[in-house]
Amino acid sequence: MAVDIKFVQSVDGVRSYVFFVKKDGTVIGDAYKALDASGGITNAIKLSNCGEKFGKSVLLTAPMDGVDYVVLIGLGDKNIEQKCVEALGGIAYSKLEKACTDAVIVADASLSSICDDIASRLAYGAYLKSWRFNKYKPSDNAKLSTLSIVSQDENKSSGNWNRLKNIADGVNAARSLVSEPANVIYPETFAQYAMQELLPVGVKVTVYDKQQIEAMGMGAFAGVSH
Repeated sequence: MAVDIKFVQSVDGVRSYVFFVKKDGTVIGDAYKALDASGGITNAIKLSNCGEKFGKSVLLTAPMDGVDYVVLIGLGDKNIEQKCVEALGGIAYSKLEKACTDAVIVADASLSSICDDIASRLAYGAYLKSWRFNKYKPSDNAKLSTLSIVSQDENKSSGNWNRLKNIADGVNAARSLVSEPANVIYPETFAQYAMQELLPVGVKVTVYDKQQIEAMGMGAFAGVSH
């Protein structure tokens, strides 16, 4: 089960946070200032130098009253493109997946001047990272079920996320298929799956049998599809 994504403008009442740190130690977003009255976050940034390298992260446990966790993720001097924003979402999820049940990622437009909608791309990276194939084994003890992401335009982010989530669900469906053992997914059951999933949404599916495949000269394909 992938993490549930929400877009928010306020971080009131949250107990776990993710902040991004620039190379010069500047933290993106103003929310951290209210949490850093004692200077704990600032000191952690200085001691860890987490801002100097893209993706370097620090997890602070109970850094102050009312806060359970704070994750600091460095941006380094990397040009933060769309794929980088998605990677940051994945890193954020990974740091907190077994620590807490809900958290908020704090970011704003200063994270990237290239990415069109930062919040939805952070969501995309976190959602893909949260996927697990647990069909035949116990849960991996992931606790993080809800991830809120600060957005300056919740409607825009939600609209973009609806599209990106469909893509991510398709990616995760492919992951599930290739993770199944050969006695579960083989040519016949794969064809059944394709028809079951695609016909209801208007996609035409044509299934060829072995004789038809061989008649089309697709011997190599037939040879690996037993």
